[in-house]
Amino acid sequence: MSSIGDRIHEYIDGDDAIRLLAKYYGGGYTGSRFDTAVQLESPDPNRFTAHDIAAVATLSVPLPGSAVAGLFDRETELEKLLQEVPIDVDLVDASEADLKDVFSVQHELDKIDGIGHVTRSKLLAHKRPRLVPIRDQYVLMALLGVGHGPFTKPLRDALAADPSIVERLDALRSEAQIAPSVAAIRVLDVVVWMTAHGGGQVED
Repeated sequence: MSSIGDRIHEYIDGDDAIRLLAKYYGGGYTGSRFDTAVQLESPDPNRFTAHDIAAVATLSVPLPGSAVAGLFDRETELEKLLQEVPIDVDLVDASEADLKDVFSVQHELDKIDGIGHVTRSKLLAHKRPRLVPIRDQYVLMALLGVGHGPFTKPLRDALAADPSIVERLDALRSEAQIAPSVAAIRVLDVVVWMTAHGGGQVED
């Protein structure tokens, strides 16, 4: 079985990666607003706000009322935990302590009714786009061979072991003329998702 790094290269090394990335961010896919729309920029990096909830909705995951209420009810606990998660660290450079802090927020989000693994990853990815990857069954299946299981740490390990991956992702973002606000791990997510599932669709 090939490694995660090998599978990543299968998706990002071809010329088609640029086309798919440009297609996604060129319009028609609501998810393209997730990390580019100024209206969705949260005013506070350590609090889940309506901006984050709206951003997650662009990825076809509207939060139920119980989840929204839960986020507000646990605001104090979540804010304390988010304060420990670095804002300016990329996943490739994340330490074990950084990941532990991310997982602490995940565990707190798990206590909220209506927030599953996919939703929590999208909420956290909006707060820490450079550090937290989005979980998607198609992306996990493509890179891990299964649609579930640990993803953040295995992906971090793959990126750290092969610097050429991030270099290629940065190049793809530049060549596709995508906004600098789009993190390398989001470029990877979009290219893999578009290849494995979304290339023929007109919305996310």
